[in-house]
Amino acid sequence: MKKQVEKFINEYGMLDRCDRLIIGLSGGADSVCLFLILKEICDNRGIKMTAVHVNHGIRAKEAVRDENFGRDLCAKYGVEYVTKHFDVPSYADKHGLSCEEAGRVLRYTVFNEVADGYGNARIAVAHHMDDQAETVLFNMCRGSSLKGLCGMHPVNGRIIRPLLCVRKDEIVNFLRDCGQEYCEDCTNSDDDYSRNRIRHNVLPWLSREINGSTVKNIVSLSLDVSEAEDYLSMETDKIYRCISTEAGGGILLRELESLNPFMAKRVIRVCFEKLAGGLKDFGRIHVERVYELLFAEHGRDTRIRQDIFACRNQDGLYIYRNEEREGLGEMAVEMNFSGKKYVGDFSFEVLDWNGTEKISNEVYTKVFDYDKIKNDLLVRNRRDGDYFVIDEAGRRKKLNQFFIDKKVPERIRDYVPLLAEESHVLWIVGQRISSWYKVTDDTRRILKVNYGGNDGTY
Repeated sequence: MKKQVEKFINEYGMLDRCDRLIIGLSGGADSVCLFLILKEICDNRGIKMTAVHVNHGIRAKEAVRDENFGRDLCAKYGVEYVTKHFDVPSYADKHGLSCEEAGRVLRYTVFNEVADGYGNARIAVAHHMDDQAETVLFNMCRGSSLKGLCGMHPVNGRIIRPLLCVRKDEIVNFLRDCGQEYCEDCTNSDDDYSRNRIRHNVLPWLSREINGSTVKNIVSLSLDVSEAEDYLSMETDKIYRCISTEAGGGILLRELESLNPFMAKRVIRVCFEKLAGGLKDFGRIHVERVYELLFAEHGRDTRIRQDIFACRNQDGLYIYRNEEREGLGEMAVEMNFSGKKYVGDFSFEVLDWNGTEKISNEVYTKVFDYDKIKNDLLVRNRRDGDYFVIDEAGRRKKLNQFFIDKKVPERIRDYVPLLAEESHVLWIVGQRISSWYKVTDDTRRILKVNYGGNDGTY
């Protein structure tokens, strides 16, 4: 088994350029097996090892027994031993987590803190093949995307899982053959935990009644899905960069409806992740709700969760955060300048124009006939009396009527950035400019304006 694990380590480069290995040592069979195998490998490679034990403050005498067992094991092999104590139940209550989730958060926090004290450190944890099968089944039953069916990665940043290539019974047999004792955790036999029910009831039944290779087949499937997910992630990222514009506290997606539905929904998930900082609390139903907006009339919007909304407008699909926000106020842009200047989230540049250059069609970069601007400009939000010119004939349209016609949600109209000369709006950011200021054959100087803000547009 040691050769099998070392081959797995080499295949994934788990210890490449590693100077210090941090190993999670609970005292159970899995972590003790990992400790023994990695100690031999690290000695052969000149890598120093530190074992970390976390006392969760749950099992009283058993917890003290496990901690002392780890200390004695490390003393026997000359390995540095670090222990940390936590009141996991209190932490779980305070943060709204299960004890299982809270324990995992605190363990990895400690592992990373210890690893931070060294240069090129890795963190080894003792998940094995049966754990992987449990994870895949658990995620599938809970309602997972493809990413959840990938299970745990052999290498995730500096975290490595060298035992993912072996079964639990192989670990137990290895320790028996070595004559190595280990600690039994009474909570592992408690079927109050969903994972334990999968471990004790579901997987054994599948292996007994369906296929004796159930665990290996599930893990093999997870590897295939992981490779497919890696490829799809790269393709999704390419598509996202081609069709998205990030601005105004949200993300505008163009021509999303022309994509394959599967890929379109993946792009929507990317938006959720970017706006919310993760996919927690987002499920298939939220993705489907946004996808349906693609085929709705302009102006339709929907709430995804308390602070995330999606809106269908004439330019595409806009997904955005809608928190308590302040308007821009009013910022003056003095026009007697040369070169480049910045006001808030806007940049302004005065350039000579010879009529041969291509005018930018970027949503958040616009050009105007500089010599038609007679007064200083203002960067601001809407106010009564705002208008813009809609055509070469000079016909005007009230800004409020424009918002109504375009079905811009009422709750965000006050946050749309504007560039205005008194009441004449040069640019409704993210939408259109006034025809009065358009560049023509007679233009000699232009004002190039870019908006790179992160608040208020749609």
